[in-house]
Amino acid sequence: MKHFCFLISLFFVNILANDLSDYKESVYNINDLIRRAHYKNDVTVGDRSGANGLEHIIELMIDDDHIYKDFRKINCLIAVPERPKMIRKVLGPHSNILKNATFFHEKMLTEMASILGIQLYGVRYQFWGKLKTLGDNRRELVVPALKQIILRVLDGGPSVLRVCRLMGLYLSTQFPNSYIKKIQIDPTDGTCILGDRKNTNWRYGKIDEEWSQISLEDINVPVQSVKEQLQLGFPQVLHSSDESENSLEEDNNYYASRSSIWPFHRG
Repeated sequence: MKHFCFLISLFFVNILANDLSDYKESVYNINDLIRRAHYKNDVTVGDRSGANGLEHIIELMIDDDHIYKDFRKINCLIAVPERPKMIRKVLGPHSNILKNATFFHEKMLTEMASILGIQLYGVRYQFWGKLKTLGDNRRELVVPALKQIILRVLDGGPSVLRVCRLMGLYLSTQFPNSYIKKIQIDPTDGTCILGDRKNTNWRYGKIDEEWSQISLEDINVPVQSVKEQLQLGFPQVLHSSDESENSLEEDNNYYASRSSIWPFHRG
């Protein structure tokens, strides 16, 4: 009986390891495609030629209010792939969080390749590294693309939703440990509040025709303009310690064993 229980336990451990490995593979493959899109500067968008491939893909996802209506989904795919738990309440084809996250990444992979005309490689590896390292590698390319998009968008009279989704992604790249998880638009005053997983809120809106972070208490008091934030940046937290990496790996092994509607004990 003990031997049978041991075999059952080993069977489920292998399943969980496979789910996490499959997800890492999908994250790695998207990173590779993002790298190739980053160097692709011959994309035609409407009447504009010579557009950047990565910027074009991000803008398409930002403006898609159907497939990417839920900000947590786009945030996981673009800015913080090492935190798949954020999509636990996003509707997907599986009850397992990592399987859904893998599905979303693979769908994004095929769509990106099709839109940009990039051929996918059929190479499979056995070791993908730590998820936090894969996340850092993605942000190295995503951050400059987001900056370029935001600066260009600000000059075109953008909607509140568009600016706030872009700033939500940007803030998540700067603070991946406390990524933005919700965006609330206030149509009455044309502002939005971005809330992160540690319950810190950021408000954005226009003051004197300039998009800025504004006071949470008074919408007429600017904190810092968006352009200044992009120029100065934030003290970005890179995932370098073995302790933090191992902790996240343990977390994601835990997620692999839980359905997307499981009542998580962690934030």
